[in-house]
Amino acid sequence: MRQRGFTLWELLVTVLVVGVVLGIGVPNFNAFSRNSEMASAVNALVSAVHVSRTEAVKRGMPVTLCGTTTPLAAAPACDGGTGGFFAFTDVQDTDADGNPEGNGVFDGADVILLQRDRPAAQIVTAIEGVGLMRFATSGFLVRNAPFLQRVMYCDERGNVVGPGSAAGDSVARVVVIGPTGRPQLYRDMPAIDDFIADTGATCP
Repeated sequence: MRQRGFTLWELLVTVLVVGVVLGIGVPNFNAFSRNSEMASAVNALVSAVHVSRTEAVKRGMPVTLCGTTTPLAAAPACDGGTGGFFAFTDVQDTDADGNPEGNGVFDGADVILLQRDRPAAQIVTAIEGVGLMRFATSGFLVRNAPFLQRVMYCDERGNVVGPGSAAGDSVARVVVIGPTGRPQLYRDMPAIDDFIADTGATCP
């Protein structure tokens, strides 16, 4: 019986082709995975802001979105931490006028509306302003109350242009909260540089 197999040249060509495919595919897959994690972290914050605003209007009571180091606890600490965040009805009537305006403190009278865990371990977050937002029943931020102004999301790649990105678009992100409470996403490198210069944060 005649036996057939691969020649040495055929094996070398096969190994070469596999090496080229892996050399191209693995870095692209890693970049895709990192970009997906970054987008997920940013979208979690942006969607939480929208939900908080909507709930304040729908329920007719103030809602606070707060940074926390214990995001999934039964009673999270509203400590302004960057590990995660949660939103809650903020029903305290601090001026005793019969209308709740909230005080930014989670206690027994409040109800948790959403909880979001910390981003992937390799994503670093930094904030400007206090670590919370208080929404009035109008859906706007409580007037004259300090609020979270900007949040930067960055990983070990730093403030660089990613593979396949448009010129000047960074792999890092900055979410800017306007005075009305509306979030806007920026991914251009100057926006990241401005945040770093203004706050002293690092990326990565």
